[in-house]
Amino acid sequence: MVDQSIFGSIDPGLRTMLIGVYVKDVEAEVQKMRDGLENKDFEQVRFYAHKMKGSSRMLGAMEFSDLAKIVENKIHGGDTNVHDTVIEIQHYFPRLKEYLLTQQDTSN
Repeated sequence: MVDQSIFGSIDPGLRTMLIGVYVKDVEAEVQKMRDGLENKDFEQVRFYAHKMKGSSRMLGAMEFSDLAKIVENKIHGGDTNVHDTVIEIQHYFPRLKEYLLTQQDTSN
């Protein structure tokens, strides 16, 4: 789920704090991205995809970050056909969240 060369290099105390913030923020961002998609507000979708891309890379969640990057790049290029990728993000996040919270419990 995460690149251990990145994730494992973060100080355990800092990692625990980052996981908590990341999970809370990304959970809200996934919903906001979904809302933007439903409202055809593709700038909102792109904005939250961009945020998720960066924060996910910081923790080493490269696959999740890559999904967000696909959405961001498509919209930036004028392609608003991102529904399937947004749904994939929405389905992927709960598994990533579960994994990270498990790591948070054991990283102290």
